[in-house]
Amino acid sequence: MKVNWGSIRNGLNAFLDTVSRGKASRVSRIIAPRGAGGVCWTPKNYENYANETYLKNVIAYKAIDEIAKSVASVTWNQYRRISDDERQEVTDTDIAKRLKRPNPGEGFAFLMLKTTAYLVMCGNAFIERIGPTTGPNKGKVLELYSHRPDRFSMKFDLGSGQLAEFIYTVNGREERWEVDPITQQADILQLKAFHPLDDWWGASATESAAREIDTSNSATEWNKSILDHHGRPGMVFTLIGSVGEEYMDKLERHLAEQHSGAANAGKNLIISGESGTKAEPWGWTPKDLDFNEGDVRLMRKIAMGYGVPPELLGIQDATFNNRMEARLYFWENTVFFYLNYFRDELNNWLFDEDSEFSIDYCLEDIPALATKRDKLWERAEKSDFLEINEKREMVGLPPTKNGDVILVPASMIPLSMAGASESEEEITEETEEEEEAQARMNLLEQGYTDEEIDEMFGLPCGEEKDDEFEESKPYPTEFSCRLQSPDKYERFARVNCYRKVDGKCIDYIFGVKDGKSEVQALRFKKKIWTQSAAKAYCKAKNGSFEA
Repeated sequence: MKVNWGSIRNGLNAFLDTVSRGKASRVSRIIAPRGAGGVCWTPKNYENYANETYLKNVIAYKAIDEIAKSVASVTWNQYRRISDDERQEVTDTDIAKRLKRPNPGEGFAFLMLKTTAYLVMCGNAFIERIGPTTGPNKGKVLELYSHRPDRFSMKFDLGSGQLAEFIYTVNGREERWEVDPITQQADILQLKAFHPLDDWWGASATESAAREIDTSNSATEWNKSILDHHGRPGMVFTLIGSVGEEYMDKLERHLAEQHSGAANAGKNLIISGESGTKAEPWGWTPKDLDFNEGDVRLMRKIAMGYGVPPELLGIQDATFNNRMEARLYFWENTVFFYLNYFRDELNNWLFDEDSEFSIDYCLEDIPALATKRDKLWERAEKSDFLEINEKREMVGLPPTKNGDVILVPASMIPLSMAGASESEEEITEETEEEEEAQARMNLLEQGYTDEEIDEMFGLPCGEEKDDEFEESKPYPTEFSCRLQSPDKYERFARVNCYRKVDGKCIDYIFGVKDGKSEVQALRFKKKIWTQSAAKAYCKAKNGSFEA
């Protein structure tokens, strides 16, 4: 049987082509550049953007610099996922080390500063990773670099329409990086802003603020030229007599060529007439020369285009609170966008989809967010309806052991302990007598004698002797409930109305030994307790009742 190898080859190629395009958008073929062999060059306005913004306009420079420095000030860490809501920081991997020192010549903060400045200024940024492509260390990231975006171009596969190569060109020399046709991953990461009219290159804030930036630069040059001529636009020459139409046309051309623009501001103009020429100087008042207000409006628009509040750029006076609120607004609406964008793109580039590792930024040390953190901590602290671990989660801390309890605001003890003396022993109110009794017990446990305590409370020495009583023989006015044998204690202390049950007081007798106290007996006053009620309560406490 004769095998048709041509058909098999065509079928195999069709299959491979289908596989390679399996995850590609159906519009890839029609949006890929067709000219110049499928190469998409960098837009030609990058150098103009750099000159007119970062290198010439102080407000545009400050806005770009403010964003870049803010993003660069944030610390990044690598984490290992333990569960859906728990992760652990790792420091011994190659990527974790790159987050501290991406390459021998730069720290990670400066790499992020460059990358952010490129992205903000021209809408595009590129990061290169370097590592072994073969051997046991294949896939490890050993170095990271941020490169100028204007030197990059992209080549596309004309068949599938997908990105095939990144090309970096300097003085006619090229470096190329292939893009995987299946995963679309490469050793180059392109970061770009959204562009409504370009599928491959991002739009920058500079582009939307270009008119204001150009106007501000031109106004500055014009006013400088006027100031160079002492604030005078020149002499006024008045023609005496009439001139012909041909002469007027020539004069108009001369004015357009020699006396227009900022470079010609302040030049004198000499015109001759039939009967002579009258010359007189003229100038502007300081008020006429006050262009600051119009320039301030331009500055505000430029700052708005980059997403930086004018209070942070010194455009307008601001109080400390206004500047603090403006900085918080700047971080929440501008800086966080770039941080989140970088995090998602870097994770997608550095790790597989099912990897247990990821990188993320840490905001603990950001001064601009200190006020917000303080308010969050204060709100968590005042939320007395939340458990300890719920409060910790609220402020970004991990749970702690035995933290699933609610603290009572009064004494900050677990709520379960507040009712530990059984439901019928709930205290409805705390009287002065109870407070004094509790204070006495605390002092006894600290080693003070009864005489010393009496002196502290202003009582005559020996007026109260709580331990001078016949413990085995109840007073005629009381019922007794013995819980412990009195023989095991060195001395005793009585605290009247230590607990209340249904509004009725119970006196406690504490046995003290080795500086520690415990309940030895209970006493119930007969005028408020019936024998049956006192006996039932004593039985519930496993005590020995005596009438």
